[in-house]
Amino acid sequence: MSDNSFNALLALIHDKIKKRKIKRGIGAEQRLCITLRYLAHGDSMQSLAWLFQIGKTTVRDIIYTTCEAIWDSLKNEYLKLPHSIEEWKAIAKDFEDIWNFPHCLGALDGKHVSIQAPPNSGSAFFNYKKHFSTVLMSICNANYRFIMVDVGSLGSASDGGIFHNMLFKELLEKGHLNIPPPEELENTT
Repeated sequence: MSDNSFNALLALIHDKIKKRKIKRGIGAEQRLCITLRYLAHGDSMQSLAWLFQIGKTTVRDIIYTTCEAIWDSLKNEYLKLPHSIEEWKAIAKDFEDIWNFPHCLGALDGKHVSIQAPPNSGSAFFNYKKHFSTVLMSICNANYRFIMVDVGSLGSASDGGIFHNMLFKELLEKGHLNIPPPEELENTT
């Protein structure tokens, strides 16, 4: 991450992650450094505690609150679920123009993200690839941009099982997504 990108992200979340009323608190810049190190390299919280000379519980709390701040600050700009028929049709047009795949409203898939097994989790996070993971399930547009993300499902769950429990599926089934009505494909009659 460039210095400019780091500083821009820090400016967005600074007030959400800075601590007040603490004599020698951990500053917002260091909080962001700890979190980005964790996200980019997958260091254990114990190794981050040692590296930054702070407690393991403090590392956990910093990562959680900083990730929440990043999410709250960026979700509306970078993760936009279409709200109108016109937006969905624009996605479908991109799929047809770029990939020759008409009437496609998104590419859906899951990705296993390796984790350290949480305490007392048994085999809940143990996946078919023989390691512990959590699942990121997402829908992307034709330009590889996320339009919906669901993170945190058990590694032992299947993509279908995760989709079945997603808010997106519920919104889709209840007709709350303003998906365009079905149309015939050209040259199929």
